Amino acid sequence: MGGSATSGSTNTGGSATGGSTNTGGSATGGFTNTGGSATGEGGSTSTDGGATGSDGCNGNAQPPSSPPDGYLTIDVKGTSREYALELPTGYDGKTPGPVMFAFHGTTTNGQRFLGTSYGNLRAGAGGRVLLVAPNGLERTGGDTGWLDTGGRGSEINQEDVDFFDALVALLKANYCVDTSRIFAMGHSAGGLISNYLGCIRGNILRGIGPFSGWGPTRSAMGRTISAQCVGKVATFVGHNPKEGDPDECAKLSEGECPWIVDWETLGWPTVQYWTKQDSCGDIGAMPTAAFDGNGTTGDPVPCKSFAGCDADYPVTLCLYDYSNENIGPHAFPTPWGAKAVTDFFLGLRKVP
Repeated sequence: MGGSATSGSTNTGGSATGGSTNTGGSATGGFTNTGGSATGEGGSTSTDGGATGSDGCNGNAQPPSSPPDGYLTIDVKGTSREYALELPTGYDGKTPGPVMFAFHGTTTNGQRFLGTSYGNLRAGAGGRVLLVAPNGLERTGGDTGWLDTGGRGSEINQEDVDFFDALVALLKANYCVDTSRIFAMGHSAGGLISNYLGCIRGNILRGIGPFSGWGPTRSAMGRTISAQCVGKVATFVGHNPKEGDPDECAKLSEGECPWIVDWETLGWPTVQYWTKQDSCGDIGAMPTAAFDGNGTTGDPVPCKSFAGCDADYPVTLCLYDYSNENIGPHAFPTPWGAKAVTDFFLGLRKVP
């Protein structure tokens, strides 16, 4: 699929927000900073409190990891599911460490999300987490995806949740993980499932990082995903506000954007949901343009943190102008996105 491997969700038909006018007040209202910090805690690994070790902290320094460019498999209610798994640097089987799930976008797979041509998760995470990149099932037309993004029917919601639950149980039993620091991030359809899991598995996940995603209670197909949210999660949201912008889409080889997750109707409601869930203050009006920073290199990151949130559950928003020649503004910010979200996760304080 070449460069199109970084695609994500379906076109929802929403209007592009790149040229829309802000009618609700200051575009930067409700933020604690203007310097582009993505982490809120400096990006360093949290040392607050002791790690909550799993049953897998049994001294086995060489539990299974996936082969290069390959996968491990697990049976989930009769269906064989694939996932890539990479151990953190210095893994010894005795020291509990954080886990990060990375959910790819539609049409691609876990290994591509780890690699440099798409998500760059392997380099961005920098060996600091036990990295798990699951594979979505093929949907209608042969594309891989998550939840209901490919037309397999409403049952797919539970199918993918069962996959996540099975992986969490496997990790706890066989790997030395800090059960208080399990995170999930993703791009596009992967952003949808990370949002959804943050809602229904908030008692398991410490934080989520959806990029170009939506949810947690609305699907791209216009159907509502039933969800009963559990608790709070720290949240890192990444989005290009120019998704669907006609001028941006015209620059692509086909003259149109193959994938659009509209910022105004899908991305911003995600921010509104999590800032309310995490007890943030008045977040102000919807920003309509990329934040100050460098959306291409991430130096500095175009990110801001919201004011007034629960100290243990911060919400950070990154609005960037990053795009590529294949899918334009919907592209994952490969040079810096993975590092920024990993920094955010590892900077979170330990909570009971």
